[in-house]
Amino acid sequence: MSVNAARWLDIDADLASARKHFSEAVRAYRASPARLEPDDYWASMAFQHAMQSGYSSFEAALERTLLMCGEQLPVGRDWHAKLLDRAAISIDRERPAIISHELRSAARMLLAFRHVAMHSYDDFEPVRALPAVEAAELYLSLTEKEFATFRAQIDPA
Repeated sequence: MSVNAARWLDIDADLASARKHFSEAVRAYRASPARLEPDDYWASMAFQHAMQSGYSSFEAALERTLLMCGEQLPVGRDWHAKLLDRAAISIDRERPAIISHELRSAARMLLAFRHVAMHSYDDFEPVRALPAVEAAELYLSLTEKEFATFRAQIDPA
């Protein structure tokens, strides 16, 4: 295994984890949004936790990518949002953008839902989760290609 391939192992694992969690959350929601009502505690909590875990894994992949590129991670109360913003821009003569503005927008919705899952789980309303589910679907359609493009640009074969 080359050094370039080895440095992607943890990032790839984080992205696979995010893909698994988001895929299962979307599947659960699309199968029966009514089942996720708060009176079905396990279904509701499992959905919320899957969405939270998916986002946390994606965020870990972005953090590892920035660190791999030699960048400092954002700091401050808004570091989660700043991480997304930074990943969506290119740094002159340093690196291209890691993700598109479209993926950043979807990830911002997922970040907002992560906050719901972490702090407002007792007030969860499945119908209000639809925008986050749609963002997860967009995430699933874009992420693999965007990271492959970024990887090819910084680690040509």
